[in-house]
Amino acid sequence: MWKPIDTKTGKPLILKTSDWPIAIHGTSKAGSSYFTTVLTADLIRHGEKVVFMCAKGEAIRTLQAELGLNQPAAKYSEVTSGAAADLKEMKLVTLFKRKGTDLVASLRALSDWSERVVVINNVEEILTPELLAIVQPHKKLILSGDFAKENRIPISISKVP
Repeated sequence: MWKPIDTKTGKPLILKTSDWPIAIHGTSKAGSSYFTTVLTADLIRHGEKVVFMCAKGEAIRTLQAELGLNQPAAKYSEVTSGAAADLKEMKLVTLFKRKGTDLVASLRALSDWSERVVVINNVEEILTPELLAIVQPHKKLILSGDFAKENRIPISISKVP
């Protein structure tokens, strides 16, 4: 069952294994993307390996700033098997939706993605039925974005209790 987090309450978040998956709902300019990047940075600081997917480069820059990173240690526009070997040791792998990029193929190319926390920011822009089919059964999943845009989000997650 989805565990929504209200970004307006400001209550501290303590994650337990029963809390996964997590849905963070927020309309444009409500702060949900910032909350998601801060949560992601905290998970990384606590030892989690993360794959962070988003539609806007600003989210990646905010996450890097939160972690005190000036630039990524490795940068690839597409994840291939060779790139995946380099990225396996990285605590943070970011996948950015650009025209022509295939997020599903990039995620599948990461040999250790199923061991990572998977964060999908801007779900209303990047979550496709194909991507949802792969990540929905994943134990450590965070979906963030505007869930009110039902025409852009698969119905199975738009009705968050």
